[in-house]
Amino acid sequence: MFIQAPAFGGPLKKRELHLCLTLWERGAARGGATAPRPRGGAGTWCAAPAIKSAVGSAARSGGGGPAASGEINFSVIGRYVDYLIEEQGVKNIFVNGTTGEGLSLSISERCRVAEEWVTEGRNKLDQIVIHVGALSLKESQELAQHAAKIGADGIAVIAPFFLKPWNKDVLINFLKEVAAAAPALPFYYYHIPALTGVKIRAEELLDGIQDKIPTFQGLKFSDTDLLDFGQCVDQNRQQQFAFLFGVDEQLLSALVMGATGAVGSTYNYLGKKTNQMLEAFERKDFSSALNHQFCIQRFINFVVKLGFGVSQTKAIMTLVSGIPMGPPRLPLQKASREFTDNAEAKLKSLDFLSFTDLKDGNLEACS
Repeated sequence: MFIQAPAFGGPLKKRELHLCLTLWERGAARGGATAPRPRGGAGTWCAAPAIKSAVGSAARSGGGGPAASGEINFSVIGRYVDYLIEEQGVKNIFVNGTTGEGLSLSISERCRVAEEWVTEGRNKLDQIVIHVGALSLKESQELAQHAAKIGADGIAVIAPFFLKPWNKDVLINFLKEVAAAAPALPFYYYHIPALTGVKIRAEELLDGIQDKIPTFQGLKFSDTDLLDFGQCVDQNRQQQFAFLFGVDEQLLSALVMGATGAVGSTYNYLGKKTNQMLEAFERKDFSSALNHQFCIQRFINFVVKLGFGVSQTKAIMTLVSGIPMGPPRLPLQKASREFTDNAEAKLKSLDFLSFTDLKDGNLEACS
């Protein structure tokens, strides 16, 4: 279920999924003149979750609620790495992104999370890309330098979203300064306009981007605009960019258009099923691939109607992995027990989760 590692060297082999997450306690949180040589390795990319402690000092004292002081639980990252590899077939990680609540962490926390994922993933994971985007250029550069220092395989950056770039050139100028802080690392743009509010089309951004950012290797495309995505692929066929798709329920459509990888939160618990879809696609069994995609869509459609976001994703990850993710940070609110019960029933009805997969502590950890 791995798509060719995004811009990590060599010709495309198998499709690769990238999973991204940050684990929290009670659970666990993971420019130069010439472009770096991309490194290869096929696999599924997972959005690393932020794992936090369910009980912080504010909760114990009765103020602020349980998420107010939750600290990152670094101790379970190694266990989560093993779970991803052994249970989901995922060997590539995107750290400190949306699922990982990266922008809700302090700079020191983001650095420590990145360090733990690189340390625990050494000789186990194929690729670890660190998201280093921030509202402050200086902070983003600091995070990029840190990622290079600890031996990450690449860095990714979203567009600044408070004081926004108003055109392609302004955005590229920002990205260029971040990339230059880690000139030996492959650089990826994280395109997620629904959250950043930056509506600059990815197709437009990619036009001539390597002239300005020599280390640019690809794009994490988290948007439903398949016209924009298709044109990114079509107009850059000679560039050998990595096109990593980030809308899990539309992945098959993106593969048909030329996606070389996928980064998503659902691969934390639907990685095995998504790998089955990728394997069917690779052997040109498109009917089976479509059936797998429809099955995944049934679950996503169900939870979206219940109200689905980072908090609910963490609850499902806890349920399936048996590793407590802890609560999200404010302003996010913890998923309800009703949501978790409904999600569990749906997973079982789709044969994504058997009764024997659940350990006694899983539901307790979600509640």
